[in-house]
Amino acid sequence: MWALGLALQVAAPAVLVAAAPAASDRVVLMAPYGGAPVPLGTPGGAKNPAIQFCRGSAQLRGWTLVADGNDAAARLQPPPVGSSGAAHLVWTANAADCEPAAAAASAGPAAREEASGEGRSRTSPGASAAGRERFPSRVTTALPYAALPQVEPQSVVWNVDAGRLDVAGRNLAGALLRWRFAAPATSAPVASGGDEEGAVDGSDVCRDPQEGAGGLQTCSFTLARTLLAEPLALQLTFYPAGTPAQGRVQVFDALARPQHLPTLLPEKSLLSAVLGVDGAVALQTDGGRLPLRHPEAVGSASCEQALCQVEDGSLSIHGELGGAASLAVTLQLRPHLFFVDPDGSLRSSRTLALPVQRCPVSLASPPPLRGLVGQRLVLRLGDACAREGSLQYVVNDAPSRVVQTQRLAEGIYVVLAAGPIAGEEVRIVAHHGAQVVGTANARSQPSPTLHSR
Repeated sequence: MWALGLALQVAAPAVLVAAAPAASDRVVLMAPYGGAPVPLGTPGGAKNPAIQFCRGSAQLRGWTLVADGNDAAARLQPPPVGSSGAAHLVWTANAADCEPAAAAASAGPAAREEASGEGRSRTSPGASAAGRERFPSRVTTALPYAALPQVEPQSVVWNVDAGRLDVAGRNLAGALLRWRFAAPATSAPVASGGDEEGAVDGSDVCRDPQEGAGGLQTCSFTLARTLLAEPLALQLTFYPAGTPAQGRVQVFDALARPQHLPTLLPEKSLLSAVLGVDGAVALQTDGGRLPLRHPEAVGSASCEQALCQVEDGSLSIHGELGGAASLAVTLQLRPHLFFVDPDGSLRSSRTLALPVQRCPVSLASPPPLRGLVGQRLVLRLGDACAREGSLQYVVNDAPSRVVQTQRLAEGIYVVLAAGPIAGEEVRIVAHHGAQVVGTANARSQPSPTLHSR
């Protein structure tokens, strides 16, 4: 198993300090029941010693504030085992901010922005120079928790196409997974909604852990299904139940000593789809290009009686295929990547028998509409199709009647009367008797909605 950092073996409950991004202006501290007092520190640090918390507005709810007259050395004592509660402390550079900021401590983001002047410090004329520095009111929230999740590194399996991560471990009930995917600079875009570095992140909670072998629990987490199959780019961190979905997180042990949660990588990454098109795939007799769903996952490709290579996101096939009915193509995946067979077995390579298409067929008309009765499809056939004689056509397993055939300089055009199309996938097959000589694949479009005035 790959891990970025040391594995965390904590027998006693630990402590979390989560610092939210500047925009949220909120810090979440998670401490174990009955643990040692956790240092709060001072948000302003040495540069701004005037920043302090509003003592009168502190909502402790079972926690104990140990200040000793010095805010910089202030600590929070977690509640004992069996109790619960969230403590709120308001930090500000101006004592006049304490009352409105305290009122927003447990309110939503909009209320907190209003209380803190939308990120602008409101300093009274008598405040010190340090106090006049830009510093919004900030809320520290403390939450108790029981135990850190302990994930078995070699159990981490990422199903790329399903967008699912499966793990086994202990203390998984309610555990939070935060994941971050940062694809290599040479890769295609990861997904929409990435940050300025092109990375995508997200989180999910273990809501229904199952009891597994050896006293371990198993659980599944949801990830985006649009990620590239790049296991080294997916970083996984697991946090105890109750951890908020966002914010920078720091961990302490039960003695309030700083710790670091391990960042894990998938031990196995699984793929179910190979080619970027559904249904049968056909080649021309002189080769061709086939789109790959995950070209970044393919380490090498080999073909019988042809030259194959992966380039520009496709499988490129060169060579005269002659009278062969099919071409055997073997795709070898990169390390830690596996194909999933229908029976659940895993393979690092897969061999495909791709049919050789002697009659090139493509859809020349716009994509068909779903549910429309009596629509026409226009096919373009290659010149080689003329040698096949009279052809019959099937659209999604339903025979289609030829309405018109016309030969032009660029090829042969056939107009079909297609029946209603129900699904998104459309497969058109041209056959001569029992022999399939050409296929075309397309995606249908929803029929427009008509509105009367």
